[in-house]
Amino acid sequence: MNELDERIWEPEYQAFLSLRKNKEYAVDPWFYMNMAIHFFSTGQHVVGLKVISNLAELQFEDLKLLRMITYILSEHAASEDVSNTILKLLRLICDLRPEEPLNYYNVAVALVSKASTSILKRNIPGARENAIKCYREAIQLLNKVIEGEWDVKHDQIDQCAMLELHRVANFIIADGLTKELLPLLDAKYTESIIDVDLRVVIQWDKDLADVDLQVQEPSGEICNPFHNKTKIGGFLSRDFNSFGPEEYLLRNAAPGEYIVSVLAHYKSDCPGLETEVLVKIYTDFGRPDKEQMKSCIVKLHKSRDVANVGTVTFT
Repeated sequence: MNELDERIWEPEYQAFLSLRKNKEYAVDPWFYMNMAIHFFSTGQHVVGLKVISNLAELQFEDLKLLRMITYILSEHAASEDVSNTILKLLRLICDLRPEEPLNYYNVAVALVSKASTSILKRNIPGARENAIKCYREAIQLLNKVIEGEWDVKHDQIDQCAMLELHRVANFIIADGLTKELLPLLDAKYTESIIDVDLRVVIQWDKDLADVDLQVQEPSGEICNPFHNKTKIGGFLSRDFNSFGPEEYLLRNAAPGEYIVSVLAHYKSDCPGLETEVLVKIYTDFGRPDKEQMKSCIVKLHKSRDVANVGTVTFT
């Protein structure tokens, strides 16, 4: 952070620095987390990212906190340094919970994002090689998710991974990396192009929570776990009970508004739980040079709590 940044946010940033001098606060991850949330919520994103960066350097193994950090950074990521921090934390989560395929899936998605960013800097020495390295590892991890033997609560996460591999194939071809990388992909991912107008993906930070995704289409028809196929082709994946992901897909969107919301369920013996939900909304998913993604964090406080995420409009 430069001197101008610090002057802009005084006295609040200076107050944070003063509090950090307390020995208990200095090593308390939740202190940094709460301060970062405060700065983000008041529009002080530069300071919030600085606080999160400090937090990422602490040695701790609180999985809920680690997931929350990656969620917040995903929402505000705008630099290579932030992307690298996200990747570092996602790898740490993998090390702590190797039995959860979602963790490998998340690292793969972050690597694809890093690769596509690197290829945009093709004139910078090493950018092409870095993109190839990231894509190669992403393919390996997604295949691990597909081929691995996981607990039944992770059933059908392979479908999400397969969709990501189709996306990777589309990007590799567009980026001119077919010679180096296409041999790593099964032919089914390259023989047909799979892309969609709208994709909504959610995951959450609590194993004891079941979060449902629902999308109301322009006709008023609602796609949810109890009605997961719609007349215009909307499809909702299996209802996961452990972190997600759950996703809504629509190949050809009809004109109008699509209203996205999430709903929480908790086990009866776990009242009062609070869940952070990361929502990613893609338009033109899998279409190089057209794909757009926006993410946000939604907080659900109690069972049956519903939160409206936002609206996507197609003309």
